[in-house]
Formats: sequence, C-alpha cells, structure tokens
Amino acid sequence: GNFFERLLMKILSMKLAFMPSCTQVVANYAFVDDVINGHFLAMEKGLGGEKYILGGENVSYERFFNTIKQKAGKKIHLIQVPKSILLLWSFLHCWFCRMIGKKTQISPRIVHRISQNRALCCDKAIRQLGYSITPFAEGIQKTILHLQHKNYA
Repeated sequence: GNFFERLLMKILSMKLAFMPSCTQVVANYAFVDDVINGHFLAMEKGLGGEKYILGGENVSYERFFNTIKQKAGKKIHLIQVPKSILLLWSFLHCWFCRMIGKKTQISPRIVHRISQNRALCCDKAIRQLGYSITPFAEGIQKTILHLQHKNYA
C-alpha cells in the first residue's frame, strides 16, 4: 500500500499516533476513488494541454489525527511530537537503516516537508471537469473499513 495506508494501518494496530506538534499545518488529502474518477473526467472533458489538480480537502494535522481517532472505532492515543525530536529520530533512523541496508520512508527532508503547509486548490478541476471531492471524514471511514475488510487493521 501507499504511505498513507501504511500509516493508517500502523495507527490502528498500535492504537497510538505520533502527531507533529505543528498541528495547524495543512496538507491536502485525496480519496483514491476521486482521483481515479478525475482521470476519467480529464480524458472525457479535459482541454488539451491543460493541467488539473485532482486533490481532496485541505486538512490540518489536528483534524487529520482527530478524524482518524473518531472513525477508528477503538481508542487511539495521540502524542504530539516537536519537530526537533522528529528531526533527531529521522536522522538516527536513516543512519541505522543505511547501516543495515534497509530502505526508510522517513528522513530529515521529509520531516521538513511535513512541517510546511501543502494546501492545494482543485477549483479548476471542479469547474471544468465536474470533479468532486469526497469529504475527508467519509474518505477516512471508507479507508478504515477497507483495511478492516482486508484484515489489515
């Protein structure tokens, strides 16, 4: 699965989430079905040479983790972690993974990236293609149910 799916599985199985302390940082989360539908819409209605952002809702980390906690159907503990601790941990983790020849999903570069707003605007795709966005909470609920059905959570 993708990074988000692996993160969600880990949170659900551990019943614990480490949330960046920069809780008001915003990122864009797209539900996979919306993106697939958006590609079909772009093939059908898109104008040649145009680019469309097929994203989802812009959501703060606070809302992201609290929505997972609410939709999980089990008690999830949220622990805020300062960026400095995340940077130190990611540096040590990368060093250790290099020593044993293992790939890692987290690095200091990723920690810096997740500390910056990454909001997107899908208005053009909505307006020109008829693209629609699944509400974030609904997408999380569907993803959790999918993972539970596959016995991953």
